[in-house]
Amino acid sequence: MKTVYTLNAGMLLLLVTLSGYATAEPDVHTGLWEITVKSKMQGMPMQVPAITHRQCITKEDLVPKSQDPGQECTIEDHTVSGNTVTWRIRCVQQGNTMAGQGRITYKRDT
Repeated sequence: MKTVYTLNAGMLLLLVTLSGYATAEPDVHTGLWEITVKSKMQGMPMQVPAITHRQCITKEDLVPKSQDPGQECTIEDHTVSGNTVTWRIRCVQQGNTMAGQGRITYKRDT
């Protein structure tokens, strides 16, 4: 009986520890951020120029948004792992659809 108790206590400790990681937020200061987006496109031999814009980032809204007028974008999925946020995005502009993915790693104010 004691072996079962030890196993259950160990499992409980593991679950509590893992649940803390699952709900952890990135170490990010909320407020106005200057974000530089670097893009890579398959099949494009030349690099796409980086685009810099300013945007308010909050702990509830950690994914940078497109600043292109007339572009409708939808975040299809996002995950938070430590200080890194990853997402998949689908955008429609002038009847054309583009899909992509992004990643940003926060460290307080950088």
